[in-house]
Parts: sequence; C-alpha cells; structure tokens
Amino acid sequence: MACHQRTAIHDPGKKSHRSLDFLDMRRAPLMTTFLDYLRIEKGLSRNTIQSYALDLTRLQQWTSRNNKSLRGLNERDIERWTGDLARRNLKATSISRALSAARGFFQFLVQENETDINPTDDLVGLKKTRTLPRVLTTEEVNRLLQAPDLATKEGLRDRALLELMYATGLRISEAISLTHRDLNLRSRILRCHGKGNKERRVPITETALRWIQQYTSTTSPRRQPALTAFVFLNQDRPLTRQFTWALINQYATNAGLNNVTPHTLRHSFATHLLENGASTVFVQALLGHQHISTTEVYTRVSKKHLRKSYDRHHPRARARTPRAA
Repeated sequence: MACHQRTAIHDPGKKSHRSLDFLDMRRAPLMTTFLDYLRIEKGLSRNTIQSYALDLTRLQQWTSRNNKSLRGLNERDIERWTGDLARRNLKATSISRALSAARGFFQFLVQENETDINPTDDLVGLKKTRTLPRVLTTEEVNRLLQAPDLATKEGLRDRALLELMYATGLRISEAISLTHRDLNLRSRILRCHGKGNKERRVPITETALRWIQQYTSTTSPRRQPALTAFVFLNQDRPLTRQFTWALINQYATNAGLNNVTPHTLRHSFATHLLENGASTVFVQALLGHQHISTTEVYTRVSKKHLRKSYDRHHPRARARTPRAA
C-alpha cells in the first residue's frame, strides 16, 4: 500500500503542546525560570527543553507528595527520588537523564543564590547499559528507499526525504527544517542547524539531490518557492516531527522492516561510512557531535560487523575446534 498524503497519519503535535502547557501551569516558578535560561541563554532546542521539563516535573511531583520544598532537598532526598523512578520501571538511561536534569537545575539555583547547596554534587548516575544502535544493511536501506509511491507528489517528497536523511545523516528536526536557501546545488553542500542552533555544512550525494530536484519540480511554475521556504511540505506547511516519524515507520512496515525510526537512518549512515573506511573524526563532523565519544559507538557497531563478516567468510574461522587427543 502506498504511503503518501492521503494516508491517514495522525499528527499529535498540537495535543502534546496542550499537555506541556498544562504542566507549565503547575510548574514551580524556579523551574520556569531555569527552562527560560536554557532556552534563551543556552540556546537549547525545544525538544531538549521538553525533556528537561518532563524530568523536573517528576521531581516536583515527588517533592509535593513528600511535603518537601525544592530548596530544602538534600542528597538523601535525591536518592529516594531516583529510587522511586526505578520502582516505576523507568530505564536506567531515563533515570540518569532525570538526575542530570536535576543536577543542572540545582547548579543554576546555586549560581542565582536561590540555595546554598547542590544536593546532587556527590551523586553518581546509574551505570548505563549502552545498547548498540539499530543499523540497517544496505539491502534494507534500498527496500526502505523504494517504498514510497512515486506516482504521487507525496511519494516523490517522501523518497527525496528518505534519500536525503540516508545521504547526510541529518536528524529528523534538521531535515524537516531545511529551506531552499540551505541547499547549494552547484557545490552539493547543504547547511543545517543542529542542537543548540549550531550550524554545520554537510555534503549531499548526486542521487539524493536529483530526488530533491525531481520533487521540487512538481511545484507550479507560478508558485516557485522562496529561498526561505521549507523544502518538505505537507499541504503547504512544513512537516512535523510526529508526522515524519509515523511516515517513516509506515514505510518501514511496508518494506518488511521492524524497529525503524528516523534516527535509524542516521545510525546506518554513520556505520556504513565507517565500514567503508571513513575516519571517526570525519563522521563526527558530519553528524555534528560535540564529543568524539558520541561517535565512537558506531565504531563498535562497525567492529561487530567486521567480526561477523570475518567469521562468516574465513575458512579457519568457520572450522570446528579440534578435540584433544
């Protein structure tokens, strides 16, 4: 079944926005000030700030249930709070993220002279069991790329979007916010704005560029897009993260693939580059990672691939271990 504009895909963007507004009404003024600080002075993205808001709301709710104040929390209270999160079956990664949000919040309070101590100073986050990212094979990538119905304008749009994300490793938010001004057709370089609104330039393949040009050529000559217009549209409006997430998930299902998200294309992009000889520093620059350690997780995936390939093809690797005489 083709997956295009007429496919019924629910876009929950507005609903989640109302949910966040409801949390805003109950949030302590200190938290609101901290979130404004993250947005205005730190330049963090909306999605990152929403994650902070969720974690700090959990802290505020626990504080209220236990008749405590945020300024009066001590180290033992924070330990009890993270223990409560664990009993609620949150993953270790989610608890560590919540503790990190609390640590940043209390550091801010100390800086602003709202409190004298940071109760998280001596706490160590839970050890994360870092799982390797899901990576598609090149054959699986091809199946996914070929899933859209090219007989429709929406299908052309989605093929161009998928080709772009695999060719560049862009995050979903970076891909859907791309404007025509960000594309340099002559040099095959695009400009994107990543986390913290940091700008970087990424090369794009001729194949992906051709699909983008084919999609944009469906625009009426009388309605040529302005340079500031978004490249990927849904009824003349920019795509949302939720819509694009559902779109890619549906295409993956149609292609017989499981557990595929927009980030899966980013993981596959990085891993396939490393498997074909690219340096970790080069991949780090393309992905926009601030720390090389973030990129190095893909070298683990690449080494795992090499090990499997070696074991599968080397005759001595496949030979059975001889028994002792």
